Amino acid sequence: MNEQALLQQLHDIREYLPTPVYKQPWPYLGMIGLVIAVALLIWYLKRKKRVSPLTLQQQMELALNKLVIDEYRGAEFYQQLTALLKYYLEQRYVVPLQDKTDTELSGQFERLDLPKNVSQELAELFGRVTEIKFARRQVGKETMQQDKQRALSVIALTALEPNSK
Repeated sequence: MNEQALLQQLHDIREYLPTPVYKQPWPYLGMIGLVIAVALLIWYLKRKKRVSPLTLQQQMELALNKLVIDEYRGAEFYQQLTALLKYYLEQRYVVPLQDKTDTELSGQFERLDLPKNVSQELAELFGRVTEIKFARRQVGKETMQQDKQRALSVIALTALEPNSK
């Protein structure tokens, strides 16, 4: 009991003083954990960005494959199809085509140094598109599918050629 009384007396003499925050390990451990978490997040995001970018041909093939015929009526489908083809040809041959009408493009194909069969296919496609878009000519889903396949073949045929400019 004597020991207990001594402990009680010591306890009464000196009261509890809280340890300052900068002397405790928890804030430092928290900061270290936060730095590790941020470093892991940065590492993960950089690793995710390493996915090889798609080539122009792959981008256009993917966009054309996403173009579902059932979702669009004739004119809307051909609007999307020609916009994708114009973008592809503009990027591939570095000529401004987006602001040209479909009939104006027919004269541009000879200047793009396209293979003759590709130039003819594009001229036919853009000629038919003008009738469909503005004369409201109805087309079947089979025709739309064939034109989509033609667009894919045009991209495949022109992607392997070296850029002429």
